[in-house]
Amino acid sequence: MFTWSSALAIDSSIIQNVLPADSPISVEQLQSFLTTCGIIGAVLSIFTLAGGIVAIKRKAWGLAIIGGILGLFTIGPMLLGSVLSLIGLILVAISRKDFQ
Repeated sequence: MFTWSSALAIDSSIIQNVLPADSPISVEQLQSFLTTCGIIGAVLSIFTLAGGIVAIKRKAWGLAIIGGILGLFTIGPMLLGSVLSLIGLILVAISRKDFQ
């Protein structure tokens, strides 16, 4: 969630300082791309968080599995979110009989 919110918080002055002058992409295009990626990542993170909550409560196995699968597509520092989602997905899949 924090990774995607930082992508949403980047403004055009930061991008102008980083983007080379001879770049084929404009500042506005890069900013809209980062905003789109930030929104998609935030939505995926919300579903992953919801899946994690129901997995801890052992309530809805299907939502926990969907949260784990969507968590594979969220990227964080050094792909840590994807690795933890894979581990959680395996553990939830193994413990299906424990859910209500």
